[in-house]
Amino acid sequence: MNRNHYKNFGIAGIIRRASADDALGIYSILRQAFSPLYLKFTIYQKSESASYLREQIEAGNSIGTPTIFVADRAGTLSGFYIADECDREFFLSYIATGIYARGKGIGRKLLLHFEGMGSERGCAALGLEVFESNNYSVEWYLREGYRPSSKRYVARFDLAAFQNEGKGGLVLDSFELDRAFQKEEKLGFSCISGFLSDDPVKIGLIGEDVANVLSPRGPGAFAVAEAIAQSPLANRRWILLTTYEPILKDDGLDSLEISIHMVKKISRRDQAR
Repeated sequence: MNRNHYKNFGIAGIIRRASADDALGIYSILRQAFSPLYLKFTIYQKSESASYLREQIEAGNSIGTPTIFVADRAGTLSGFYIADECDREFFLSYIATGIYARGKGIGRKLLLHFEGMGSERGCAALGLEVFESNNYSVEWYLREGYRPSSKRYVARFDLAAFQNEGKGGLVLDSFELDRAFQKEEKLGFSCISGFLSDDPVKIGLIGEDVANVLSPRGPGAFAVAEAIAQSPLANRRWILLTTYEPILKDDGLDSLEISIHMVKKISRRDQAR
């Protein structure tokens, strides 16, 4: 068995590949570790999303993506990370430790394990995103050798703020939309693809209350938001937008964050270990 797939890290216990039975434990740690401000921008806004985690774990163990590992000390989960490979960058989607495991170095051991997996896979770099306002985490990643690469602006708006601004035009297949609603009800999250002015768009559905514009390029996040406000999704309360330009609109704005993409190069020496 590969050394990175099952390894004893002392106080962290065993760092092992997650099993489907770990889904609730991971969800609990995630809810403990991240503030309500941050959770508003994630798919983990309802307890049903633990079922989505279970599906992700099963997929990772079957086809190898995403990569999900947990720190397990005597049968109790103390932390986890979720990662995936994208364009030769091993990307850290989430990393967290439980409230009773903080200050014991478990987070760093999980980070080192993640880095070892990226090196083993032959990736050229390690990547992650962190909110600029999260000073503690930004400083931690800087100390660990990660450097800012780019940034995006993420915002949560009241969808009603767009209802008088758009002309519609969002094309969604009704059958696919029903399927997306059913999946969202079951897993707390789903997504649907459609078209706006012949441009493909992708929209996440979260907790039966949020629409998330997942394609910030193309017709533009604000154009998609305006079209959503004239679509069958108009009864949603919130909309999440991501842009590469500063967000100037403040009408209906609930939260605004700058998400920093940080990168750490993997040397050939690391890959050869």
